[in-house]
Amino acid sequence: ERPGMHEGHLAFYYNRYFRKPLSLQAYGALTVRGLVELFEDTLALDSPLPLLVSKLTEEESTKKFDMFLKLAERDRRDRLRR
Repeated sequence: ERPGMHEGHLAFYYNRYFRKPLSLQAYGALTVRGLVELFEDTLALDSPLPLLVSKLTEEESTKKFDMFLKLAERDRRDRLRR
């Protein structure tokens, strides 16, 4: 498994998954490093190689993903009720 993703590939994968170009200004950032600072609790940029790496352990990411799914499902039900 790869240790992380090179920061230069971020725009490519963002475009690949969201089907729109990455606009750092939309997030209030001027650089990728500035964007990473917004997610400092879960994401880091390694210094020697500019690799984006997760700060979460496997267990932490599973717990956070489970919570995300629960909240998304709750919001979906709320939208259906309206």
